[in-house]
Amino acid sequence: MISKRLAKKGNVKVLNVLLNERKPLSIKKIAERAGISLSTAHSSVKQLLEEGVLKKVKAKPYAKYELNYEKVIPDWAQFDRGVFLVNVLAIIYNPRTKKILIGLRKNDPYIKELSWVFPGGRPGYKRELEDWVVKIVKEKTGLDVKNPRIVFAKTYPERREFLSIYYVVTSAKTKAKPKDDLHELKWVKPTEVKKYFTTSLHPKVYEFLKKLEAGRVL
Repeated sequence: MISKRLAKKGNVKVLNVLLNERKPLSIKKIAERAGISLSTAHSSVKQLLEEGVLKKVKAKPYAKYELNYEKVIPDWAQFDRGVFLVNVLAIIYNPRTKKILIGLRKNDPYIKELSWVFPGGRPGYKRELEDWVVKIVKEKTGLDVKNPRIVFAKTYPERREFLSIYYVVTSAKTKAKPKDDLHELKWVKPTEVKKYFTTSLHPKVYEFLKKLEAGRVL
């Protein structure tokens, strides 16, 4: 974890942006997405580089920066229970087409096997979890979704320190655009996710998808 000395507002905003994006960004992009000035971004990136919290990546026309995950993410071996990184995931269902929306992720720094996923991300502290689901879906797909309802919560065999909370939400529209860490979006039948997912799909989640496809929920 970062030290108290580094816990300045600008530094925290830079870290949050890179943790959410999960890909290298230029200083200009960091400033834009963190909502800080370019000079503040320069100062924060410089300090975080000096402390080894960030790593510089060669890129044209400008260098990019990414997290040094060994520094930012805690040593999970020191915890035997109760400490997780939480994500909220959305099973986005269109009642008219009876399909759900999945997104393609690439080069995830946490789970290398990850590819197609349910859109989602890390919730913040100032809203309810269901509000974050709606907000994150809007940010990553452009869709306005309604009626968030918890389906299931799980950890991953690939990384037990990650905890995902699954919500089902509904969307009246199908026109979506991939944003942030999603490179492509695809509407599929609920049970077709098995053809796309390259990480574990919990049996209880799959059972819910089968019921959704059969019209026995919602």
